[in-house]
Amino acid sequence: MGNTNWSEKVQSIYSLNTSRDLRFTDKKMKEIIEVTRIGESKNILEVGCGPGTFTRKLKKELSEEIKITGLDMDGKFIEYCREIGEKEGLENINYIEGDALSLPFENNTFDACISHTVIEHVPNREFLKEQYRVCKEGGYVSVLNVRPESSLMSVDNIKPTEREKELMRKIGTYTKEVKNELQVGEFFDNPQNILKLFEEVGFKEIQLDALTYVSCTDDDRNSYERKRVMIDYEYNIILEFIRMNLSMKKDILTNDEEEELIGLINDRYKERLKLLDNGERLWDFSISPMIVISGRK
Repeated sequence: MGNTNWSEKVQSIYSLNTSRDLRFTDKKMKEIIEVTRIGESKNILEVGCGPGTFTRKLKKELSEEIKITGLDMDGKFIEYCREIGEKEGLENINYIEGDALSLPFENNTFDACISHTVIEHVPNREFLKEQYRVCKEGGYVSVLNVRPESSLMSVDNIKPTEREKELMRKIGTYTKEVKNELQVGEFFDNPQNILKLFEEVGFKEIQLDALTYVSCTDDDRNSYERKRVMIDYEYNIILEFIRMNLSMKKDILTNDEEEELIGLINDRYKERLKLLDNGERLWDFSISPMIVISGRK
């Protein structure tokens, strides 16, 4: 197993898999397949597949005969992908550890290439040129790019205390160092510039679409179990953020401060679960637009 930077320093298998599982509903998968024009493809590559959530859901939406390859540079993600793929008995699906800027495939290999929240972490031009190279003539390349600057968020109904915010700020200072080291979000660009790059690289029939991810725990379409998953996810990503950073730089907080911070977060989590079990709604939500840019080789 080679590089494990992302799964150990940015997002764990749990957090990335859970967020994508919540995001890629059956309805959303159908929308993605339509706007990316990959429904008729026979051989598909996902670049930056992470824990494989999208590839598995895509496989279940499309024909069993379709071949899907997931590629990621993080060895832990690829190991997990293979384990789950085997456990679920998925056929014609393969996972490879590799670099998005130096794809380990021959020219003209795939009918379609797709990526989700990857282009913002790598040099955009090189990223698109490599997919253009491995895509067959007439095939499609699509990038899905979430736009956090345009998101809508509800206010915190269960607000963190000033002490919790103070301790989280201390951790956040170190997080900036890690993000700079791993170039997290360093290449985030305006969709207009990405569209121009598609054209410059040589793509034709370039399209711009937008989809929306909506998360609202108290939505009546959510079962109790799904609501619990959503609440648990929000709780666990905070704990993950703390533990990842403390594992890399133990002196950010003292042991007493760490214990105090975890206790404050636990109190908010328990209060949120109590409201859920009592049938009291907060109507907390987030709405995130996702830009989809695709082009034909």
